[in-house]
Amino acid sequence: MIDLVLIVCLANAPQQCKDVYLSQAEEFFSPLQCMMQGQPHIARWIGDNPPIWTVKRWYCSPAGRRLKAI
Repeated sequence: MIDLVLIVCLANAPQQCKDVYLSQAEEFFSPLQCMMQGQPHIARWIGDNPPIWTVKRWYCSPAGRRLKAI
């Protein structure tokens, strides 16, 4: 299964960013599916969240492989 990962930053402080994991396990079975069909999910996230956040980047990652701070 695949997670859609957004890197979002504060609009007024672009150096303050965080990762947002959108688990789409029931929908994305391959990285290619995620890359091809991820944009509508990103648009929905943008619409559902306050405009203080901007999406800087996004990528697809195997589910359960969240990066941990050291």
